[in-house]
Amino acid sequence: MKPLKIFLLLIFITQNSFAQCYSKIVSYSRNYIALQTDGTLWSKGTTFNRRLLGFGDVPAPTEFTQIGTDNNWSENISIGYSTVFAIKTDGTLWVWGANSANAGLGSDVYIPFITPTQVGTDTNWAKVSTGGGFTIAVKTDGTLWSWGINNVGQLGMGNPDNTFTLNIPTQIGTDTNWSNVFTGLTQLAYAIKTDGTLWSWGNNGLYLGYPNANINNNYRSPKQVGTDTWKTIAVGLNGPMIDGVKTDGTLWGWGLSSVGTYRFGNGSSSYTSEFPIQIGTDSDWKEIGLSQASTMGLKTNGTRWGWGRNTTGQQMGIGTGTNGGFIDVPTQLGSDTDWKTISIDLDAGYGDGIKENNSLYHWGNDHQNIVAPFPTLFSNTNCTLGVNDFEDGLITVYPNPIYDVLHIQFNQNVIQNVELSLYNPLGQKLLLQNTEIVNQEISLNLSNHASGVYFLSLKINEQVYKTKIIKR
Repeated sequence: MKPLKIFLLLIFITQNSFAQCYSKIVSYSRNYIALQTDGTLWSKGTTFNRRLLGFGDVPAPTEFTQIGTDNNWSENISIGYSTVFAIKTDGTLWVWGANSANAGLGSDVYIPFITPTQVGTDTNWAKVSTGGGFTIAVKTDGTLWSWGINNVGQLGMGNPDNTFTLNIPTQIGTDTNWSNVFTGLTQLAYAIKTDGTLWSWGNNGLYLGYPNANINNNYRSPKQVGTDTWKTIAVGLNGPMIDGVKTDGTLWGWGLSSVGTYRFGNGSSSYTSEFPIQIGTDSDWKEIGLSQASTMGLKTNGTRWGWGRNTTGQQMGIGTGTNGGFIDVPTQLGSDTDWKTISIDLDAGYGDGIKENNSLYHWGNDHQNIVAPFPTLFSNTNCTLGVNDFEDGLITVYPNPIYDVLHIQFNQNVIQNVELSLYNPLGQKLLLQNTEIVNQEISLNLSNHASGVYFLSLKINEQVYKTKIIKR
């Protein structure tokens, strides 16, 4: 009788707590904005920075709480020390927080916009990144835009006036082949074009990637950095350090690294480079993120890496602080290979990550001053996997429960191949394969799997179908 009770309890737990719902998270100073896979936006954080959370000037929620009721938010979200920008799937741009010209709402006066407020009426925004008092963005037509302050030329307009401001989005130049933008929380900007070339402008003190740079020759309009092609860029807060991943998957860094702040990643405690130099020799980097003193990266094999500060606050999430408080070279963090995306708190350096099953994890200190020494599930709100998502009549699964072979019958004509995934109740992916449909059916042999509850996911024409199966 006891094994039966445990089995039924396992079924109940998996129906009510299997985390499967997040696609994006950003954070600043332990304030978190998270996007769920259904297009809804959620936040939680500290009362000190509560205006970043999108609820108004009210106490910050300690658990993720939905911002409004809209369900058409996209993954294009950028957070700074005073504002959050987000783009909806309809191409509209929205802002909240407390700022003046940087809000892009047509005013230089410091006014709090503490719930999502639309910026203009355009419906063709594609990418946005907010920096130190300014914001840059790309539209779907490939044009580049900026607004905010210009004290070191960060607006990219070529204007020499340090007091110049723009309080509405204004186009930079006439090029129509911009692809993505990056700012961190500094007074410099980076952008990648559709041909992969990297461009920068703003505060030039070893930070823009050009040889012979100095703080007196700020570039006030986009200038190309070398001739190589790039996949992504990360900009640090102090120093600053810059890291980037080229299209060949190699990792590069430049800027200023010093004791007490960054580690360059080459084993030196203090190092400076005016232009990009390669960090290590690996060519499988996928993402990179920087904070005040910590760097985290994700590789294409789903492993998590980090270097820089790792004190008892546990920026790296490896179970303990590091002797001396720093890691000098890129080091694998844990052994998991199913990380889908990672994010670093731009201020505090603590980390968040989303796994392949869309469950959300956090490590390090959080908004309640609770330290998670290892990646720990970060949400218990609206994160349940549907246990019978095949009810539209397209798919029939039998027998269920099963002993050995599961049959998946397609009741309508579908494409010949399906991406099939199998998860255990902890959200760990046990199987991923592209499977051919034969006579409108797939047979899945589970004879080598232990008895228990599993979750089956089928991806067909970009639509994902899920159901629960029981193995006897």
